[in-house]
Amino acid sequence: MPIEFDLEQFLPYRLSLLSNRISGDIAESYRDSQQISISDWRIIAVLGQYPNSTATELKHYTAMGKVGISRAVKHLTQRQLVTSENHEHDRRARKLTLTKAGQQLRAEVIPKISACEQKLTSVLTKTEIEKFGEIIDKLLNA
Repeated sequence: MPIEFDLEQFLPYRLSLLSNRISGDIAESYRDSQQISISDWRIIAVLGQYPNSTATELKHYTAMGKVGISRAVKHLTQRQLVTSENHEHDRRARKLTLTKAGQQLRAEVIPKISACEQKLTSVLTKTEIEKFGEIIDKLLNA
């Protein structure tokens, strides 16, 4: 006997759809003009906020897998948007930092993604935006 299950009402499924849709829409604002992927942008965004991060720290900040981080870092390093140097306390780890070109690209993308966020949240009231933020925080900490 089949178990009843409404996928469209399953919260993890709905959150995944929402996240993918939002990420895709935002990526359109920079993908063609900047030639970077969603993964590339996540690394750039994190390194802009947390310079000298290691791949392990990037994994924590982005919730990306090792392979995705490795590919993005390799691509960004080849494009000279990120530099990599030995970590002073752990020879196995590498400190990653945005180059001037990486910082400039980040500065160019931020207004575009901020406009996307503004458009997305324009259907919500200020109270709804605040409450939604609180709900997200609760779910992330659960």
